[in-house]
Amino acid sequence: MTPGHTASNSILFGEDGSILSGYNNESTEFGFRTMAVGPGGVEVTNVKEGLIGVFYARIEYAGGRIYSTNGVVIDPARRVRVGEFAAVGATVLPDVELGRACFLDSGTVSAYDLNTLQLLGSVFVDATAGRAPRCLRNRSVATFATRATHDATTLRRPR
Repeated sequence: MTPGHTASNSILFGEDGSILSGYNNESTEFGFRTMAVGPGGVEVTNVKEGLIGVFYARIEYAGGRIYSTNGVVIDPARRVRVGEFAAVGATVLPDVELGRACFLDSGTVSAYDLNTLQLLGSVFVDATAGRAPRCLRNRSVATFATRATHDATTLRRPR
């Protein structure tokens, strides 16, 4: 159980079901938490403050790294920053197989290289008339689609 008034607002599993990572995005503590899942429940095993350091950021896990919507990349095992994209998004979609992290912000999808952290390109997705972009993914294609079923932007793996 997390002590006091602080907690993680964005929580996810890593490689297996025994470890959770969480981020407190609603107080200036900005704690990144490692939590163990066991027979007795969930126990916070470590808190590292300031790794992400912004309000309302969310996190995603892929390939042994944590990716935040403000561009920060964390090694959760060592609890250190290992890089930062020049990106901010409402959504981040890291895909190790594609070697890309895609950020969606205000209708623009920006794709970055996971290794170099460099921008590969951007595309605008029409989000007007209540058709807010959504993220979808499968093993070979990262797709950002609007609520209208006929309107999708697909980022394919280069051949």
